[in-house]
Amino acid sequence: MPELPEVESLRRSLLPFLPTSKMTKIDIFHPSVIAPSTIDEFTRNLLGKNIETAHRKGKYLVLGLRPHGFLTIHLRMTGQFFHRSKADASLAPIAHTHVILHFENGSSFHYSDVRRFGKLRYDEESPNDRGYRSLGPEPLQPDFTIPYLMTLKRRNAPVKSVLLQQNLIAGLGNIYADESLFLSRIHPQRAFSSLTDYEIERLHRAIGSVLSDAIVAKGSSLSDYLDANRERGTYQTYWKVYQQTGKPCFCCGTTIEKMQIAGRSSHFCPLCQSMSPKEKPQIIGITGGISSGKSTVVHYLQELGAEIIDADAISRSLTIDSGKAVPMIIRAFGQEYETPTGILDRKKLGELIFSNASARERLNQILHPLILEIIREGVQKHRKKPQDTPLILDIPLLFEAQLEALCDVIWLVYVNPETQLQRLMNRDHLTKEQSMLRISAQNSLDEKKLRSDFIIDNNGSIDTSHVQVMQKWNQYGYANRKE
Repeated sequence: MPELPEVESLRRSLLPFLPTSKMTKIDIFHPSVIAPSTIDEFTRNLLGKNIETAHRKGKYLVLGLRPHGFLTIHLRMTGQFFHRSKADASLAPIAHTHVILHFENGSSFHYSDVRRFGKLRYDEESPNDRGYRSLGPEPLQPDFTIPYLMTLKRRNAPVKSVLLQQNLIAGLGNIYADESLFLSRIHPQRAFSSLTDYEIERLHRAIGSVLSDAIVAKGSSLSDYLDANRERGTYQTYWKVYQQTGKPCFCCGTTIEKMQIAGRSSHFCPLCQSMSPKEKPQIIGITGGISSGKSTVVHYLQELGAEIIDADAISRSLTIDSGKAVPMIIRAFGQEYETPTGILDRKKLGELIFSNASARERLNQILHPLILEIIREGVQKHRKKPQDTPLILDIPLLFEAQLEALCDVIWLVYVNPETQLQRLMNRDHLTKEQSMLRISAQNSLDEKKLRSDFIIDNNGSIDTSHVQVMQKWNQYGYANRKE
């Protein structure tokens, strides 16, 4: 069933075709998909009107008509709503097409639905579908807050069942509930009432992160979902647990399992998503932009007793001397990147990748799988042995490499753009132009702030940053090895 990201992607793909010209003809081949009127009433209500706007609430698409009226579309299991240009008007309708809206300019919108569970509904004043009117707060909107999720703790139903109740949270379905629970490390069968405050906070961020990423990928496409241009989404390539039964967990390598909860299938990792409540994170991802001061923060965490996995150190070990990645990189980039002594010319390669996005992507395709393999081994080892201090994953490109799922929470070391630029120029003796190239090779720090659980403001002194870290360390109750 199309969920929030798919319907939002459909809405966005419709916008270039709006406003439409006037509707001149309505073909209805199967009246069971229209509501609540007869064919004649439905046709009479639409003819001569333009489709002016496209909005979405939950899994409902609402088309605003001019001069008045609303056409509400609920795709349900297999519905598709797409555009055909005047040039394609002579083509036969695809199989299972049930409604065609023809426009004065020769274009048309088609509704097809293999199982015919979806509905197209006309309302004069406002959308009046009972399911639409009962929708709860929607993720990614201001009223979907951590305090709101806290109010759901009085419910003893499994957390997976609660997430699927559209009157409580609008738009989530099986796919994104499973993926959100995995990212928040919560077992789908846990009673919602058993969730700790930390887990509620983590779940709130996970839902927002998963849905935002899925919208960027234009949703998930299996056998049915396509947007208005009949193009597929790609988020199915990023699924960590949904329909991954029997495969190794992305984070720890444990086999993904499947179970039925209230008649719905749920996919999860039994190690990462244990039934035990969690009061604090085991795995903390630390990220930040170049010259943000991340290394200083990580060093302090190490002094406090945290175990560190440094992605940059792993990368260096793979690319210096006879590192595992050296022959692969030289094969990919050419002999000019090999020094006379037979090792990788890291400086020359660095100049290329910071100025050439395509070259940077080629290098990442070589290094990231090798780095990920080593990080996974460390994560798996840490999760299987209870610790009173966290494992820190020091990953500069954590978001760019889409490795958020490895972490229970994400801390961002933040500096403002001016400070970042000046520090980089001073540290590496670079020109302003060279520095800007390196900074632009990463996502902006302001963008990363929106996706992080905790922000360490590193614009001031080292002592000020240490105070922020120590406050969070004590909040979680970690042992302090420095004392």
